[in-house]
Amino acid sequence: MIDASEGKARQRAWAEGEDISVDSDGYVLKVEENLFLPMSPATLMELSDGSGNELGDLGRRGKMQALHSSSALAYNVFEYWRQQEDREPLRHALGLGSSIASIRFEGKFSTGLGGPAHVDVVLEVGDRTVGVESKFLEPFWSTTPYATFSKRYFADGIARWTDIGLPRCQALAEQVYTGDLEFLRLDVPQLLKHALGLWKLGGREASLWYLYLELAGKVGARHRMELERFEQSAGEEIGFKALSYDQVMGRLREFGEAGHGKYLSYLENRYGGGSPSARRTPI
Repeated sequence: MIDASEGKARQRAWAEGEDISVDSDGYVLKVEENLFLPMSPATLMELSDGSGNELGDLGRRGKMQALHSSSALAYNVFEYWRQQEDREPLRHALGLGSSIASIRFEGKFSTGLGGPAHVDVVLEVGDRTVGVESKFLEPFWSTTPYATFSKRYFADGIARWTDIGLPRCQALAEQVYTGDLEFLRLDVPQLLKHALGLWKLGGREASLWYLYLELAGKVGARHRMELERFEQSAGEEIGFKALSYDQVMGRLREFGEAGHGKYLSYLENRYGGGSPSARRTPI
């Protein structure tokens, strides 16, 4: 397991080993230095069109230039398979029952409340859409509960989640909004907004997944406890699945290298998952 200082130190050590310059905040000079593969045209368009300033603009550095970027982590795991015809190893690693028809980044899903929900990775699997929220070191940063919902989510007495068939999400959202439940390490409002957007798709089934790196100490214990609380409260009705990147990397390695050795070594050397000695205990 990792803690915050170890996580950042591991990334700096990786950059130094690759002779990549890093500023005092842990950002590389060019986003390409933070990525395993050059971006496909489709991915470049999706990330450029997103609202997260992942690539930067007007002289501002992008969030994906950070060594600790969760979007860079998601990119480095998933973009490789977007550029592969055979995605069977990834299907196996994620435990999916059907083949992965498509992979895209920064999916936008309307919540009906102005700005859309932005989902890090979107997989089309059979007749199902799987939205993936990616986390790296973010659960370490928070010292106060995550920001709650704005009033518009509950305006005019409208039960927005219940109206689309998610009554348990509605109940949880109300508990978070009123302060009856607090989450310090898991951004539950973000997850529930993602669910609201995904379930307004219509015509397709949807699932919300959460990929993360295992965390050490009290922070990790609190994070796991909050994940369990979320799963018990609303997980069943949204097909929620929490899966560590460590598990994914380990399963990719178990499937066999079969020409993917350089990719697997990159992930293991940089993020520490996959090899038996580096695997962490799953939740």
